[in-house]
Amino acid sequence: MRLVGWTSVYTANPVLPAACPRALARQVGAHIYNDRDDTLYASRSFLTVAADAAGWRIMHLPRRLDILDPFTDTVLWNAVTRFAYNFQAKETVIWRLG
Repeated sequence: MRLVGWTSVYTANPVLPAACPRALARQVGAHIYNDRDDTLYASRSFLTVAADAAGWRIMHLPRRLDILDPFTDTVLWNAVTRFAYNFQAKETVIWRLG
């Protein structure tokens, strides 16, 4: 039976490299926040990134948003669709989305 407009992907590998699900997400038009293999959590209100290595990351947002420090409510970036941040190795940062 063929289901129109639906695709299934099977893998026997229980742990896929981050690039694999990211490529599948990109193929179906899902939003990609970061092209690196960092650990990333996103919700409507927060974006958290744990960087595997030091260096700049460009974070892409799904729409124009303010980026705030979650502890002080200071606006760090105002009405942006992307922003850059220079991570230290193994640094984790949380931002509030507004």
